[in-house]
Amino acid sequence: MLIQGASGGVGTWAVQIAKQLGAVVTAVCSTAKAEQARSLGADQVIDYTRETLATAEARFDVILAVNGYHPIRVYRRLLTPSGRYVSIGGSGAQMFQGVLLGPLLSRRGGKTLHSHLAQPKREDLETIAAWIEAGRVRPAIDRVVDGLGAAPGALRYLGGGHAKGKVVVRVKPSA
Repeated sequence: MLIQGASGGVGTWAVQIAKQLGAVVTAVCSTAKAEQARSLGADQVIDYTRETLATAEARFDVILAVNGYHPIRVYRRLLTPSGRYVSIGGSGAQMFQGVLLGPLLSRRGGKTLHSHLAQPKREDLETIAAWIEAGRVRPAIDRVVDGLGAAPGALRYLGGGHAKGKVVVRVKPSA
């Protein structure tokens, strides 16, 4: 399984959940985030600052593009003959490609390409909660800021696309 955007707030969970489900995970992230991806369970790391997926030789059964920035044709080429590509984030262009081009490209051959919106299910959330309680998965927290007044800055930081996981806004309970 390839996870594009493996070091962000969603990608860090995706790596860990994929490992819990038995996947061999290749994480795509920057040099600065490679060690974090490995510590969360990634078997291999592709450093996008040094190599490009556009010329990669590896093939994957599943590609999860949390923050996909390559054209959908690049991801399609990286799939095994019966592989599945799922886009759950990225720019408007990537979402457009996943929603509109994905189904059209899926008609050619056994590959499936599409975009997905989360639809949480109680049993899935209970499973993840049990994994957290057992220490099998953990939130990757980039930083903690204090007070709601710090929230706008925290959101700007997240919007910059370089957070190494989640940003927590600590709100002190009122007396």
